[in-house]
Amino acid sequence: MTIIDQDKMLTDSFLKLSQLNALGLIEVVQTYSDASDFLENHQTEDGFIVFDINTKGIEWREFIEETKQKFPTNKLIVLTKYESSEYVKQAFIEGVDAYISKKDSLSGLQDGMEQVLKGEKYHSPHLSISPKLYPAGYMHEKAETTLPDSFEVK
Repeated sequence: MTIIDQDKMLTDSFLKLSQLNALGLIEVVQTYSDASDFLENHQTEDGFIVFDINTKGIEWREFIEETKQKFPTNKLIVLTKYESSEYVKQAFIEGVDAYISKKDSLSGLQDGMEQVLKGEKYHSPHLSISPKLYPAGYMHEKAETTLPDSFEVK
């Protein structure tokens, strides 16, 4: 699994987690604080790519598109504090496999990873949108939105 998030405390925590390793969900954790650095330097197909839509370096929808092209077999999981149904919906339209709130416990990430491994989409239960409500094929279509192209990183 690879983690892309500018929050060093979060990425360092993933490096120390043995709970997920014991479950067989991850073998190696690599971390990046910049999405463009990941795209330039990451070489391996390692199962899961977990990222925050607010990660610096590249606009988040462009990151999803480029990552899917470069690593087509990897599963994309958004792990973010942004819980608006518009963000969730747009992320699934762009092709992510799971959308998980940073407010969830570690078991929320585990639940998401397990559902994705079964070939299902997943989102944190308290979020207000379900990918199962979309018509067949809708997830792969691009839609016009009013979401910002990028976020200001402070």
